[in-house]
Amino acid sequence: MLEIIKKEHYPCYALLVEDNMESIMDVATLISFIFKYGAGVGINLSNLRPKGSLIKSTHGKAMGPVSVMQCYSSISNMITQAGKRPGAMLGLLNINHKDIEEFITCKNIEGNLTNFNISVGINNEKDLKKTRLLELISNQIHQNGEPGILFFDNAQKDKFCDEEINAVNPCVEHVSLDKTSCCLGSLNLTKFYTKNGFDYENFKKYISYSIRFLDNILTLNSYPDKRIEEKTLKYRQIGLGVMGLADLFIMNNFLYGDNNSYVLTEQIFSFMQKISYDE
Repeated sequence: MLEIIKKEHYPCYALLVEDNMESIMDVATLISFIFKYGAGVGINLSNLRPKGSLIKSTHGKAMGPVSVMQCYSSISNMITQAGKRPGAMLGLLNINHKDIEEFITCKNIEGNLTNFNISVGINNEKDLKKTRLLELISNQIHQNGEPGILFFDNAQKDKFCDEEINAVNPCVEHVSLDKTSCCLGSLNLTKFYTKNGFDYENFKKYISYSIRFLDNILTLNSYPDKRIEEKTLKYRQIGLGVMGLADLFIMNNFLYGDNNSYVLTEQIFSFMQKISYDE
């Protein structure tokens, strides 16, 4: 199966924008090559200075995170016009950023930034006490389903390396490092259901297959930038998830959220974690 993967296959990526023109345009170049092959990208804009801030070197004013998003959105539209599917993006901004209200409401106008999802980053539990912002976020979620909320403090607790976890892929399945890729797959839990219970022996076999498969993809893949390739191959991040959990409850006559469903979920995912780490 692995032999049929084309060399130009690209996954999705996580990028961090620094507060300077070189980084802003570097990311613009990276996403243009990412979009060229129909991949997606998550972009952390939290380091950018607020809109209207003085730029000492030019005596001008900063355009702010939302304007940078509009620039990247235009690049996505341009690449789409070249014949590929629209580039999927996620914009992330820390809740403490001075432009956070503009960011939270940036998609209120129909048709604005349609190729962006947006999420608000939370770094500690004190951020949750900002009632006014949480009310604004809640109202926006009720209105159009965005923004999402990403708890970076929890991500830092479970991080896999000494580097700061500071970026996220476009669909927020996992948090990551700047200039890395996401390589994800899922197992259908209903395929391991039997009348005698969950088939852990067969599940173990396919967990091992999947971990090896995803890791091999990292080796076979082509990357849009040497820096992304080097960091991806250094840390070899992969993500193995599941589908069919609710269906599995139905097959076992469990109510979603009852004690039986909790016990089964704990058993399955503890097993999955152990086998994945062993592999």
